[in-house]
Amino acid sequence: MEFDYWDLGRQERGTTVRVTLSGDAANVILLDSSNFSSFKSGRRHRYYGGQAQRSPVHLTVPSSGRWYLVVHHGGYRGRTRVGYEILPGALPPIRSSEPTLNSIAEAALEIDPTPADEREFELRIGDSLRRRIDHGLARSRFGVVIISPAFLAKNWTQYELDGLVTREMHGGTQVILPIWHGISKDEIIKQSPTLADKLALRSSDATVAEMAAEIADVVRSHED
Repeated sequence: MEFDYWDLGRQERGTTVRVTLSGDAANVILLDSSNFSSFKSGRRHRYYGGQAQRSPVHLTVPSSGRWYLVVHHGGYRGRTRVGYEILPGALPPIRSSEPTLNSIAEAALEIDPTPADEREFELRIGDSLRRRIDHGLARSRFGVVIISPAFLAKNWTQYELDGLVTREMHGGTQVILPIWHGISKDEIIKQSPTLADKLALRSSDATVAEMAAEIADVVRSHED
């Protein structure tokens, strides 16, 4: 398979690579040294990025080290002009005080822009909220749950959580991807000991982009 690549040298975690494209659609990915070697040899590898749906594409370096930018057409013919720049990181990343599912989903799509039908997430006047929630729970491979004091205090969020727990118990596979926000493990244990047992991301320890990268990594590992 033909591909173009650029050695970005050593980049620090959180650095953003801005890639501009013109011409045919292409896959835009970041690989570290080990995975770049596997990619060139046609072996199984792990990457960050995917098919570019728009230009420019912004990719976030997930860990410090030597990184490569690769652009390819998946074995099909295509011609794409590529430009890139490493965006300066003079200031530390701003941590969102209120992470939301939308902000995490948008960041995850920057990492792995899998095509999705936005109509799946729309609510129209007259729609049944319960049926739309059930529809989403039944069709989703994973459920990202932001656990906070407000989450535990609301009935409808508990309804959604109960649905995800039922799917895990029935299918015997991981479904729930928890994020703790403004809450301690002791507080969660008081409400749900089984939920506290799950390894979770903490909004106090990671940015939205970092949490999105972790989630995208889990999703990819189950697609292999």
